[in-house]
Amino acid sequence: MKDQGFADWWAIWPKNVTGGYQRKGGRSLCLRRWIKGCYWTQAETIIRHTEWMKTTADWIKDRGMYIPMPITYLNQQRWDGAEI
Repeated sequence: MKDQGFADWWAIWPKNVTGGYQRKGGRSLCLRRWIKGCYWTQAETIIRHTEWMKTTADWIKDRGMYIPMPITYLNQQRWDGAEI
């Protein structure tokens, strides 16, 4: 299934709320990108990287103000080349 791993990844993405604005949004857009990018083939790596990023200073500081939107993370393939 081309959406394999997406629900697990979406579930772990942090719900950062900064100044009353929640950046976790665009689920259907992210799912379309997941399928188009064939990210189901890298689901384990993406999930592992996201879990690791949730522990980093940039994602923790200021109540998650610097956590990117999930579509940005997918579009920029931020897990690619990351050493975790």
